[in-house]
Amino acid sequence: MTNPNNVSAFVNRPALGILPPENFPDKLIESLLSIAPSGMTRVQTMACGSCSNENAFKTMFIWYRVSALSSVCSCADLMCHEDPHKAHLLYVL
Repeated sequence: MTNPNNVSAFVNRPALGILPPENFPDKLIESLLSIAPSGMTRVQTMACGSCSNENAFKTMFIWYRVSALSSVCSCADLMCHEDPHKAHLLYVL
């Protein structure tokens, strides 16, 4: 918190998504990817805990549908906007 190299990131936190500092990717690699589980090569930061949870659930559903549809539908079906077997998915907190 007292490191002068981090003051700019703390002050400009609201602008990180629009105009991140030049060394921001390096800072992410040094801080978050250095402790990531093996096989994880990317990271996405969120504004708050609620956003993080929402993004995690959204990512989970996208992964589930893509893995389920890859065996049922071809890529051509999806590109033609045909209905690839609607799933009624729900999560409860």
